[in-house]
Amino acid sequence: MKLDLKIPFRDLARIECHVAASRTTAQAVQAQTGADLVFNTAIFDLRSGSVLSRMTAGGKRYGTASAPAWGLEFPKDAAPARVWDNGRDCPHYLGPYSYAVVDGEVRDGLRDNAKRGRMLLGITPDSLVVLGFDDGDASRCSTAVAGQAMQKRGCTFAMNLDGGASVQWAGRFGGCKGQRKVPAFLCVYLKKSEPETEDVKLRAIATKKQSVYTASGAVESGRYIDKNDACEVGSITQNLLIPVTYPTGSGPRKAYVRSLEGFTQG
Repeated sequence: MKLDLKIPFRDLARIECHVAASRTTAQAVQAQTGADLVFNTAIFDLRSGSVLSRMTAGGKRYGTASAPAWGLEFPKDAAPARVWDNGRDCPHYLGPYSYAVVDGEVRDGLRDNAKRGRMLLGITPDSLVVLGFDDGDASRCSTAVAGQAMQKRGCTFAMNLDGGASVQWAGRFGGCKGQRKVPAFLCVYLKKSEPETEDVKLRAIATKKQSVYTASGAVESGRYIDKNDACEVGSITQNLLIPVTYPTGSGPRKAYVRSLEGFTQG
């Protein structure tokens, strides 16, 4: 399974780090917090469960025995920002397992060539980027390839989080159950607003085969937009999906796509 999100800062209500009393799942944390998206973050000691990556959750610091590093802070009333080791004492800060992108350039700090599941978090000048895929997804890759993927998505800074069997997420963008319970998560809350209308904004032509999704963000098995299909594309919805009307053998059909990366204006 794959998670591939680019969330504009303007749509973020708040972001909080969460450390559980004992190892648990993203699904359990999402049910507890009501966050729109929950995913695993810090590496940890597999025996004791103690957090090893440097992070701050609700003002409490974890992983202080590890080396200081650049990370992301999540202020209450401001956009996420890169800072050095939580230098401004923000209540919620997340450090890296290793760097993936620094100053817009790929920085493969881990140099893990194995094709494994990965969880990455980064920022562009105006958006939060989350990329995750589990060990069973065809997109599993080395840390170098993962860093290149974050750079391609426009990240000025991005970091590897705990990967492999720890990868898991839950919320309105679907879910992935990890192969093991973990102690640390990031909880993302989106602003609540009235759903936008689906008035047609443009006509587009698919440049490659495209998966389609339901309004809840679940992939529609067996359905897709074919290459060169002419489509009508509407406004982005509250849950960051894009409504699209595409041709089928039985007539036009409405569904959703996650981005317009695979389309050209037509």
